Amino acid sequence: QAPSPAPALALPSPLAAMPPPLPRTCHPAAAVAVAAATAATAVAAVGAAAAGCEVCPASHRGTASSGFTNNTGWAGSSGSTAGACCDICEGAPRVNCFDPSTCGNKTGDDDWDFAILDQIWLPQLCGALGARHDPTLTHSEGSRCKSDARRLDGLSIHGLWPNYINGFPSCCKPSLLRPELLPGRLREVAAEEWVDPAFSDCDNCSFCSMWAHEHMKHGSCFADDMAGYFNASLALAERLRPVTAALDGLLRRATAAA
Repeated sequence: QAPSPAPALALPSPLAAMPPPLPRTCHPAAAVAVAAATAATAVAAVGAAAAGCEVCPASHRGTASSGFTNNTGWAGSSGSTAGACCDICEGAPRVNCFDPSTCGNKTGDDDWDFAILDQIWLPQLCGALGARHDPTLTHSEGSRCKSDARRLDGLSIHGLWPNYINGFPSCCKPSLLRPELLPGRLREVAAEEWVDPAFSDCDNCSFCSMWAHEHMKHGSCFADDMAGYFNASLALAERLRPVTAALDGLLRRATAAA
């Protein structure tokens, strides 16, 4: 089977369709000060903001059967990776194929067959973390939902996943991720629609958890950069908003009746 080109998606930017996010009052200790006038100042500010965040070990990284992982967080505060996220893709295969007859010739070069926008019910995620299980594979041992997270209820984006028939690509392009790669307006929309409730609202440390994991593992196989991946994910979420609202209502009623 010859590799097939990835399907073309004509998606408008979600920013034009969405109202501006409501003003946010962040916890002083978690406030992010990255709005700098120059790129050099922004990089320095990000490096300072990353100080005190969880740092992944240099070796022996992996994910336990519980879903908790030490392959998450920041790369450190010195050297060429200062202020960048841990590279979760070291040693990961680009092609994960479970049936060679359908994906045996895939290469990971923009040759996915279809994509899934996965959304997660936040109360279920918080319940799982409380029971010492992480279905997102993005948090370290002992992570729990924070009472001052941006949201603790409703459906939220988990990730946009390109797939093969009977397989999937992963970690397709090297990604040295830093917070300045997401424009401020896009980041504000993502903060509401793509929530990681294991972090306090506005906690800059959260950037290198779920967001970084999803882009490195899946987004690098879908878009040229992190901003493109987030734009596509948020645009699909906006297109599906009526369906999401109906499912959200159903889940809320089922939870209330349980």
